[in-house]
Amino acid sequence: MFGRTDSIASLPGDDRRGGAGDVELTTIETPQHMGPGRAIMTRVNSDVMTPPLHRGPQRLSRKFTGGQSVEILVNNNSSTSSPTPSSPLGGISIILPDHDVASPAEFYLGEDIDTELHKQEFEHLNNTITKLRDQITRLAHLENDQIQRIDSPEARERLERLHHDRDEFQVRLDRAVANRKEAIQRIRERKTEIKNTKQAIDDISELSYPSYGDHHHHQGGRRFDLFFILFSIMQVAIMVLYWLFVDYEAPYDPHATASDDVHPGNDVFGYYLYFIDVSFMMYIGFGYLMTFLRRYGFGSLGFCFLLSALAVEWGVLCLELVRQFAVRQYHVIHLNMLGLIDGNFAAVTILISFGALIGKTSPLQMVFLVFFEIVFYALAFLVCALKLQMVDVGGSIAIHTFGAFFGLSASYFLSPKIENIDMHKHKTSRYSSDIFAMIGTVFLWVLWPSFNAGIALHELRYRVIMNTVLALIGSCVTTFVLSRLLRPHRKFDMVDVQNATLAGGVAVGCSADLVLGPGGALLLGMVAGGLSTTGFCHVSAFVEKKFGIQDTCGILNLHGLPGILGAVASAVVVGVARDDVYGGVPVSSLFPHGANQGRIQIYSLLITLAIAIGSGALMGFTTSHLFDGPSSRNLFEDSEYWHVSHDYGNLGANIAALQSSSSSSSSAPSRTTASNLRTINAHEEEEGEGDGSDSSSHY
Repeated sequence: MFGRTDSIASLPGDDRRGGAGDVELTTIETPQHMGPGRAIMTRVNSDVMTPPLHRGPQRLSRKFTGGQSVEILVNNNSSTSSPTPSSPLGGISIILPDHDVASPAEFYLGEDIDTELHKQEFEHLNNTITKLRDQITRLAHLENDQIQRIDSPEARERLERLHHDRDEFQVRLDRAVANRKEAIQRIRERKTEIKNTKQAIDDISELSYPSYGDHHHHQGGRRFDLFFILFSIMQVAIMVLYWLFVDYEAPYDPHATASDDVHPGNDVFGYYLYFIDVSFMMYIGFGYLMTFLRRYGFGSLGFCFLLSALAVEWGVLCLELVRQFAVRQYHVIHLNMLGLIDGNFAAVTILISFGALIGKTSPLQMVFLVFFEIVFYALAFLVCALKLQMVDVGGSIAIHTFGAFFGLSASYFLSPKIENIDMHKHKTSRYSSDIFAMIGTVFLWVLWPSFNAGIALHELRYRVIMNTVLALIGSCVTTFVLSRLLRPHRKFDMVDVQNATLAGGVAVGCSADLVLGPGGALLLGMVAGGLSTTGFCHVSAFVEKKFGIQDTCGILNLHGLPGILGAVASAVVVGVARDDVYGGVPVSSLFPHGANQGRIQIYSLLITLAIAIGSGALMGFTTSHLFDGPSSRNLFEDSEYWHVSHDYGNLGANIAALQSSSSSSSSAPSRTTASNLRTINAHEEEEGEGDGSDSSSHY
């Protein structure tokens, strides 16, 4: 029915059962037209479990596409735990085909053949203990009755027999309880063994599969050549542009008068500290924030480093070019501190977009996207900041909204079209990776006031800093409150804490230099934190299911929605502004468009959304057709593009744990039913009461 038997192998086992302890491995291959095949490995253990439990055969399986298969054999007999020619890893034997395997999925542990037998044996053991207890109780009552009526030798003889019977039943009860404790301990050890086995099999299949390694070595080399060619051309071209068209601005003179032709952008003392803070946010804050993926730490930090450097140098040129285009005055670019901060802002926009694509794109695709995203970012800056003159000192619209929706649009085309990508085995975090991500969160949270105040006027920076700090505090507190309320089991979730606590800094960007008032800044931060937390809990899953947009880092919830909220809030603030609020300065002269500035804020938001979504979709579609991304199997992991150390994925630790558990004499079943586990836990609680003394003391 399933095809042919492909290969049979055996390992030496205990010969107490006439060779029944040998391991037989059979490959069953499904035909191509039947879809995914299944390689089935059956292990028959030679050691016989002591009553009351029986250890039966198990199945280890691995799914494949195309009807192909790989077998990985796990032998847990103590007699075969040492390395042999058939078992080079001491309990693990790998049989690999000579041909390449197409997109293998994951190992899983099949159902035990004798699960019902295990359940019946446990029930029998528990019933025996219950009957023995009842019997002892009945005998105790009979003894009391006989003690009251000792009037003849026959009565004394009956009393002695009752004493003897009760003692015998007590011994049997103690033995049954001890057997049950041993069985529970064996099941615990077996569960740990199975967990280590599954993890080791997963790691071995990824790191030790020769055809897969050769195939991707060739692919990696080809991609490296394209990356080298494209990036070299791009970098040389940018260097030539700097050589020909960029020069230093005149040094800043602190004693210069207002009549002197000195641009404040070359004030190192006034801007360099803000430049440093924004750089920390880029290279450490965003970099570490993205290390939450358990196998993408190199990619998160390394690619953030590379893309930021590229975006800064290219962003300085593009932004200065659109500034000259806006006033129709073309000249050599005079580089100053404000120009470098603008370059950092362009890099932050890139990193926001990268958050939606992390783990799903190749370096070549990312470099190509960065080059053109900066161009479209400069176009949106030209239209909204230079032509419409929107109010956006902290970049809620120009940076966060643009970066988020460009990345989401590109992600629609660049993400692999596979079902349940959220269930991918590497799209998860581990305890240590979440701690590293919190390092990024703390850096961003502390330095965000410098980000919003970086290009603000000197006399307005105090207001920007205070509004930003209050908004961040509001979003932080609200995030913790709502995370506990909205998440299952009323527990905090690190995803919310790592991201939504920053939403206040995003939302307050547009109006940070306006008179919000301390209460208004706190309120805006609280609303932003609540909106972002709700997005992480509910909106992300809805967007992916409804629109097919895969957002790895949740940039929609951290940057997109709070950015839109900030734009709307700025429109309200400038719309209700009064002359007396700003020290008697008329509102008509305070904002570029006077009383109509609120309308300009909304227009700028809509234009930014249109440019970001349109350009993101265009570049995502183009990039996906020009360059290949990582294979579906190797999403969200570093080994596709980075040299990784020998302990990548804790392979060594898993092998050691597997060999240790394989060599131990364990005879418990590999899996139990849920009801059986509940029974075991109940008995553990029952026997653990009191002072932990021997079980016989409970009766």
